[in-house]
Amino acid sequence: MIRFIFAAAFMIVGMVIFILEVLGTFSLKYVLNRMHAAAMGDTLGILFFMIGLIILYGFSLASLKILLVIGFFWMASPAASHLLAQLEVFSNTDNPKKYATDRPGEPDLPDVPETSWGGVPLEDFSIREDVQALFEEEERREQAPDDEMKGE
Repeated sequence: MIRFIFAAAFMIVGMVIFILEVLGTFSLKYVLNRMHAAAMGDTLGILFFMIGLIILYGFSLASLKILLVIGFFWMASPAASHLLAQLEVFSNTDNPKKYATDRPGEPDLPDVPETSWGGVPLEDFSIREDVQALFEEEERREQAPDDEMKGE
């Protein structure tokens, strides 16, 4: 009975963290803040929920498997969030100074012309141009069968 109460408490705390994660993801305005809420909520919510499952099952082979799942999520979720955040920073060339901080003691970003990001020319960050080229090529492929059918 005591084991069930502890397991239920951990699982309820995990579910509360998941609910707060969802609320943070939908209420925050900036994409990096939403990603941070989702990543932190996932890792912490999964930890509490899985610990509740381990307590509920007792220490067995299933518990070892759950520990391996916790380890996988604790390594994969922050790494994936970090890579997505890097993609946002490098692909958002509209305002390169928007990631500067106003904290005391931290240096500001240097003044760079609008044609560069951190001193690197924007031509080196051709993510948007590459994606646009892929979309145009896909549109040409979709229109090609229609053009062939019209000619017959």
